[in-house]
Amino acid sequence: MMWDRINNGHSPGRTQCDLVQWMLDSTRRKSPQAITKLVQHVMGLLFGGAHQLPMLISFALYNLCKYPEYLEPLRREIEQMASNGVDENNYDNMPLMDSFLKETARVYPTVICKHSLYYHLGDENDCSSVTMPRKVLWPFKFADGTVVPKDNWIVVPSQALMQDKQYYNEPERFDGFRFTRPDGKPLSASQFSTPSFEFPFWGATKRPCPGRFYVAVAAKLILAQFIADYDVRLQDPQAAASLAWSYALAPHPRTKMLIRKRKLA
Repeated sequence: MMWDRINNGHSPGRTQCDLVQWMLDSTRRKSPQAITKLVQHVMGLLFGGAHQLPMLISFALYNLCKYPEYLEPLRREIEQMASNGVDENNYDNMPLMDSFLKETARVYPTVICKHSLYYHLGDENDCSSVTMPRKVLWPFKFADGTVVPKDNWIVVPSQALMQDKQYYNEPERFDGFRFTRPDGKPLSASQFSTPSFEFPFWGATKRPCPGRFYVAVAAKLILAQFIADYDVRLQDPQAAASLAWSYALAPHPRTKMLIRKRKLA
């Protein structure tokens, strides 16, 4: 496909407006080696953009099974949203759903695990999640005087930050409405898609994941469909939520959920 774009991309009616074309347009050399690298980058981006949403939904459904007290408040919010008409903008006005997803992401950050990084950040049995790994290409000195030698790696301890008592009250406890006020209104800057130092789920605050808005809206849409139309429970109430696999904290593949259509009166 890459070579077809190169050979025919400028023909009338053949110019594409997508990620592949943007990467081709930004590449000066169109050698076989360069095209191979582009293909690898595209595959990496596709994988990076595809895994987050299904894993987030899986963890959210798990939490609904473990904490069914959140179902009714969420259903009422969904019904209120639906009464205003199904519109993408309405999903921005769902503070309870937004908070539930953000708390799910806080408790189950689907990011890199320590022991799986080849540069070995700690004990091999430790699966504390980190994110944004960066290799130091030349010696770097921080403003506080800390010096990082060349060829070292720097990461952000996302799980440690999102379970720090300095930023979260009772961080070990799942609180689905943690990011709302008692009246159900959202806290300031508490939206799921909003990156922050203490919530590095989307990466750095200056350059966060550009797909976070899509993930947030799509997750609300999918979860709302499940909550409104289906009953969900765990086949085994004691089933594990997650499994450390390769570089990710993923939903446990052997945890089974029982799903059936709701009987509405």
